[in-house]
Amino acid sequence: MKGGNNMKHRVYIAASTQKENVGVGQYGNEQDRMQFLANRIVYWLSTQTGKFTTFRNQPGWSLQQTINDCNKLACQIFIDNHTNAGPSGADGTEVYYHRTGTGGGKKLAECLFTQIGPLSPGSDRGVLSDLTLYTNGLAVLRQTTPPAALIEHIYHSNIKEVQHYLNNIEAYAKATAIGICNYFGEKWIEPSSDSRTSVFSLVDEMFRDGLITDKGYWYKVLQGEIPPKPEYLQILFGRMVSKIG
Repeated sequence: MKGGNNMKHRVYIAASTQKENVGVGQYGNEQDRMQFLANRIVYWLSTQTGKFTTFRNQPGWSLQQTINDCNKLACQIFIDNHTNAGPSGADGTEVYYHRTGTGGGKKLAECLFTQIGPLSPGSDRGVLSDLTLYTNGLAVLRQTTPPAALIEHIYHSNIKEVQHYLNNIEAYAKATAIGICNYFGEKWIEPSSDSRTSVFSLVDEMFRDGLITDKGYWYKVLQGEIPPKPEYLQILFGRMVSKIG
């Protein structure tokens, strides 16, 4: 499954568009949190120079739009990022695959869970067939063409998990990227530049593009020093979508 010198792995990094799912504490809503996380996963994959071409879904898309976008792009894997909801005591990471779909889905789920499970603080449920809880499986895993996995990183209804996630967003993104590398048999190469320098470069780029005006605030957000305000994330995503359009 390893790519040649001129071949990049084509990876679709999707994220929840469920803006109505609001978490406890400073979590905000699932769409904003997971769209931000997905963008950071793309960043960490980009540090593995020449190995990956990545694709993203957009805030506000329907599930079918995301599925259709993935299938038209001839991607090799599809990953959907979510957080879970339940009673306040529910906790842990879960990664789903569709057992009757492409065989690589379970392997992908295992590679992702191996990295993310130990990071999250809860009593993880592990790698699960989507038929475990859903009678007909999950459409996003059944209908996407490549091997696919859906990650429930944490429970956004659990204040302890929310606080851990907000303090460790970069770690969750990096762990997911490492899991993707492992799936493809690619050795993870730790970026040579200091992580603070990488964050500064990203913030500087957003500032140059007119997406943000307060660089100091976003330095702190991207380094996990403070949680981003949901309304600021909404403004930022709106500007990003306008720029893409």
